[in-house]
Amino acid sequence: MANYLPQVGRNFDLSSDMELASESRNNLPFKDVVHSFANNAKVLPIGWAKDNYTALLVSKAISDKSTFDVEPNYNPFSDTQLLPYLDYMDVFITSQSRAETSDRLKNLIHEHKENYNNPLYWVGRILGGLTDPVSLALFSPMGKFILSGRKLSQSAKLGSLITAEELGKQAIDPLRTTKEGMIISGVSFVLPVIFPSAVKNPQMTKAFKKFDKEADFLDEVDDIKANGFYGNSVGAAQIRKTFSEKQWIKLNEIAATGVGWEKLPLNPIFRILNSKDLEAQDIVEKLLDISMLQNKNWLNMPTAPGGSIESNLIRERTNVFMSETGMEDFYKEYLKRHGEKLPLFGLRVGMDVYKGTNQVVDLKTFKHYIWKSLIGIEDDTTAIPEIIKAKELMRKKVFNRYGNQYAELGITESHSEYLLGVYKAIVKRGYRRATQAEMNPKGKGIEDLDDDYFTGNPFRTLTKKERIWYENSIAKLEERIEYLKKHGPLAKNYAPRIWQREQINARWEYFKTNITIRIKNSPKNKHLSPDEIDNIVESMKSAQPYIRFDEMFNESPAQMSISRNFRSREIHLEPQDELWLANEGFIETDVFVLQRLYFNAVAPDILITKVFGDPMASGFKWTNYGADIGSVGGPGLLNIWGKFEKRLKSIYDPSNPKSDWKKLSKSKKEKYNKIEEERRVMMRNLEGARDLIRGSYGLPDDPQRAFSQGVRIFKQYNAMTMLTGTLAATADVARNLSTSGILRGFRTSYDLFSNALGTEVAKLSLRQAYLSGEALDLVLGSRAMSMYDLENSFGVFSKLEKGTSKLSNIYFTYINQMNGWNTLMKGWSSAVNGTRIIEESRNLVLGKISKVNKAKLLNSGIDEESAYVIWQQYQKHGLGKWANKADWKEIKIARTEMWDKEAQKAADTFHNALGKDIRTTIVTPDKGEVPLWFNTEMGGVIVQFKKFAMSATNKMMMRGLQERDMNFLGGVLLLMIAGSVVDATRTRAFDRSYSKKPLGDKLTSAFERSGLGGILSDINNVIERVSNNKVGLRPMMGAGRPYSSYSLKNAMSGFGTLGPTSSQIGTITDMMLDWGKGTHNHYTARNVRRLIPFQNIWYLDGLFDQVEKGLRF
Repeated sequence: MANYLPQVGRNFDLSSDMELASESRNNLPFKDVVHSFANNAKVLPIGWAKDNYTALLVSKAISDKSTFDVEPNYNPFSDTQLLPYLDYMDVFITSQSRAETSDRLKNLIHEHKENYNNPLYWVGRILGGLTDPVSLALFSPMGKFILSGRKLSQSAKLGSLITAEELGKQAIDPLRTTKEGMIISGVSFVLPVIFPSAVKNPQMTKAFKKFDKEADFLDEVDDIKANGFYGNSVGAAQIRKTFSEKQWIKLNEIAATGVGWEKLPLNPIFRILNSKDLEAQDIVEKLLDISMLQNKNWLNMPTAPGGSIESNLIRERTNVFMSETGMEDFYKEYLKRHGEKLPLFGLRVGMDVYKGTNQVVDLKTFKHYIWKSLIGIEDDTTAIPEIIKAKELMRKKVFNRYGNQYAELGITESHSEYLLGVYKAIVKRGYRRATQAEMNPKGKGIEDLDDDYFTGNPFRTLTKKERIWYENSIAKLEERIEYLKKHGPLAKNYAPRIWQREQINARWEYFKTNITIRIKNSPKNKHLSPDEIDNIVESMKSAQPYIRFDEMFNESPAQMSISRNFRSREIHLEPQDELWLANEGFIETDVFVLQRLYFNAVAPDILITKVFGDPMASGFKWTNYGADIGSVGGPGLLNIWGKFEKRLKSIYDPSNPKSDWKKLSKSKKEKYNKIEEERRVMMRNLEGARDLIRGSYGLPDDPQRAFSQGVRIFKQYNAMTMLTGTLAATADVARNLSTSGILRGFRTSYDLFSNALGTEVAKLSLRQAYLSGEALDLVLGSRAMSMYDLENSFGVFSKLEKGTSKLSNIYFTYINQMNGWNTLMKGWSSAVNGTRIIEESRNLVLGKISKVNKAKLLNSGIDEESAYVIWQQYQKHGLGKWANKADWKEIKIARTEMWDKEAQKAADTFHNALGKDIRTTIVTPDKGEVPLWFNTEMGGVIVQFKKFAMSATNKMMMRGLQERDMNFLGGVLLLMIAGSVVDATRTRAFDRSYSKKPLGDKLTSAFERSGLGGILSDINNVIERVSNNKVGLRPMMGAGRPYSSYSLKNAMSGFGTLGPTSSQIGTITDMMLDWGKGTHNHYTARNVRRLIPFQNIWYLDGLFDQVEKGLRF
């Protein structure tokens, strides 16, 4: 014990000198971390017993009954052995002898030495508190009594109960300090005041009154409920008829968070839902996932019933996954048939590097044979059985599946018919609408526009050149419509033709000469003139694998453009010509790449058309524009455009001869152009939402230019040098345990991991995730790509980018390990969320569901009608309680692939809901959650890695503030635990003492690493750096800055200015300056390390520490 006795003095920190006696650390710090958390895991139950009243009673009952002799005149304040421990006198104040004091002191030192330095001890203490009798009572019927009534009443009941329990703990455990008790008791009285109760009052008005100024409207909603229009699908339909447009606008808005976050114009979803335009709200709800609750979710009305287009698109990508993994399986069959062993246990990286033998070809060649088979070439290579099966699988899952839908929807014909009608109308009237550039050539914002803008004529008479352009376009469109009616849009033996511009430009003359000859030699190209052929060949130098919206004189809001894959091919090439192009490297033949590009281009068009009638969401077939075609789809962008047009024509109508712009007053001209500017802003947001779905928003004019390639490569480099890997994602574990309810999360997770690792239930849960478009990360890398802003496929057109993309995939799969982690976490989340959806669907049908859980279901698109079918089909086909017998107790597997054919719509709704809930639990950025400029090329450079932070703010903090129940509070505690575990691990990995960190440091670090703060934490970090830690969360908590003064000169190179790429450039600049001045030191060595790929991976810290030491010269 003498080894641990400190020097005499007040305010002594028990943990400080004790740390000096710990064993010396291993050269590789992460081994010490493993030792600490594995070998000392026994502190977890010790911590649990410390804060669990039942455990304390049992411990007291079975503990040593020995007592100490009482010393009548003993006074602990006079005991010299306690002089160094005066701050802990409340532990000894009831001691009645020197021997008893010595025993307590020994136990106190032991507790601090063995337990306080280990985060698992604190994990145990929090879990002990959560499973305490009082805590469990809050989730029982008794909780309804405790957490009901006025806030003051709730505070008194909860505070008194916990205080009484704490006094009992103090009496049982002499080492429990009075300070601890005062904190716990104080929090219990304050908590109900600052945190709304879990058990809501039946009248929803009270919850809204606290945070919503429009309480009168919501009172009216309650009156409607009270009159019987609530609780079933008929009632919900009646509500829709009852509300006015103004009320519906309010219902569609994001529900209050209490902090006003939902009112900020942060992203297209927030801006449109706050726009006071009901039709615009409906459009964005159909297009994009809305992860936060809407007002209507509290009132029995779903968000995007059946799922948004974004959810359906994510679900559809499962077909690409199944096609790709299926083709890999056929390659494995091919190897086994020839007696070859699977390279590297059949892992993808092993097959990628496998070179083949005299008997078998490598995977690259195998994929080339599939491509040959696709375009109709018949030879020995395409007759291989596995090649034939792979080709048929690809056609079934991707090319035929989406090609047939494209044809059935008539997308290509409708595109041409629409443009033909628009162009004829323009030529007939002789004028067009002025472009934005003509009206505002300097690109000023609306607040800076001058009188010249607001009084300028918004129309232009057609010039001779423009009239000729329109007339020529009309002729081509009529020819094209005739061709499509005769031949249809689908080509025989179709495979996407993706030009490799790098090779074409490098050997331009050779390419041009040979491709021109081959085009002219094909009889099917006889209709093309030599000039037309030359123009077509010239366009191949700048060909893009996508089509995006072109304004074309800004005449209409929806100048439709469709996937290039279904535009009639301007040239016909024979299969042997295609093969020549492939052998020369002028076109892409990797079928994995081709089907991904094809899906990205075609699937969004199909899904948008199914909802709006056309792929640009214009809704022209639903409006008067398409009266001759018939009402198809629903209202779209043209309806919004038309509403503004009606307002504009009330001021000035260019089609009316009596309406003269020159005679309008200045005020009317200004009013007209201000309305026009409002329309442009609205259309920009709606078109942005649509283009996010189509994958064309923010793309540069030429994504294959050198600058764009450099940006993409540098983003990959940033990811490989800056990201820490799976350790930073520990919060995902806490999310899986809490977002579906603490008790349900623990119960279901225990069931999963105690029965299921590697067994049937795990596979079944993972399959349900697959069918929802999730947990596909080992193949598609979806979450990592979206989190780190690496999601585009243009890297396939450059040899250099192909190499860096493969390296990135290896990095995220095998080194950073995020792809495997994301698959595991989302598979786990599928089991937990799938169980919750089934249980709550049952509760909804039986009328037993809580308000919060009902709002969650409705936000996921499940209303009472679909809940009934989900529950019915689960009972019939599912596995688990209330359905078919299974080997597990808590988990419920829907088995939607077995559901009745007529229940397919409900199955799709279930999977859209499950996918959305998985993405909310395991935070995955949605397309509309971030500002539009985040999706531009330069925006992506500035805010790389910040899409996840913005998404985490919405899905974790703000969604929790909307729900405001005890499960959210429990989730916050679990996330803080996860954050503290990560912080402790990283602290010790850098050979520092976690126990010596001040409490303020521990709390702020745990909060930051938990992900709770999201983008707000990033903003706070910038403020702290800029202010030299004088303003922000850390100084408020009394925490020190987590960076050296040396790094302050680079503070503005982070998120606050030009992002991680700028920060990397700043690091390189500092390093070069140090070398140039001859002032290199250990900071220079640290900068060199920061530029080395993989250096920030947590389990490689020890290795790179040695590298860094070797660089100190």
